[in-house]
Amino acid sequence: MEMVVPILAAALGAAAGAFSPDVSEAVCRYKYRRREKSLSPDPRFLAPGVRLLCGALCAAGWGYLFLRAPALPAVLAGLAWYLALLLGVIDARVRLVPNELLLALVLAGGALRVLTDGWKSLGSSAFCLLALMVVFLLAAKLVGGLWCVGAGDVKLAGALGFVLGYPAVLAGVLAMALSMGLFCALGLALKKLSKTAMIPMAPFLSLGLMAGLVAMFLS
Repeated sequence: MEMVVPILAAALGAAAGAFSPDVSEAVCRYKYRRREKSLSPDPRFLAPGVRLLCGALCAAGWGYLFLRAPALPAVLAGLAWYLALLLGVIDARVRLVPNELLLALVLAGGALRVLTDGWKSLGSSAFCLLALMVVFLLAAKLVGGLWCVGAGDVKLAGALGFVLGYPAVLAGVLAMALSMGLFCALGLALKKLSKTAMIPMAPFLSLGLMAGLVAMFLS
C-alpha cells in the first residue's frame, strides 16, 4: 500500500509533463502578446517525442519525490520540478525566462527549505543564490555580455541556488555542467553546432535543479 501514492504521483506527473509543452506555449504566447508581438508556430515543441520526454521526466520526478519525502514537502518539490520543466521548454522555444515563473519557483523553493531544514536554511539558500548569480555574471562578462548568457539565465541560476541550498546545490551545478558539456560535445561532433553557436541555458539549469531535488531527498 505504501507504493500507491508514489505510483499515483508518477501517473499524474506523466500526464502533467505530457501537457507541459501546451502550457509552455500558452505562456510564450501570453508574453509575446504583452510585448505586442506575434509568435510563429513551431510544431517541433508540440511533437510526440517532446511530450514523451517531458512526461517521462515529470513522472520520474514526482514518483521519486512522493516515495522519498513527506506529503507537503513532496508537493512543493514537485511544483518546483514542474516549474523547472516549464522554464526549460520556454527558453528552448523563445529564449525567454519568465519572471512570473521564477518568482513562483523561489516561493515554492523557500517554503520547501523551511519545511525540510527550518528557517535557518534560508541563510544557506540566500548565500547560494548570490554565489551562483555572481558566477554567471562573471561568465557573462568573460563571454561578451548578458546578451550571450542572458539576464534570465543569471536569475534562474540564482533561483536554483535558493531552492536547493547547500549541499544539494553542488549536485545541481554538477548535473547542469555535465548535461551542457555533453550536449555541446555531441553537437560539435555531429556538426549540429558551431563553436560560436548560442544555446539556451535554461534547459540545463532546469536539469540541474531536478538533479539537486533528487539529491536533497537521497538521505
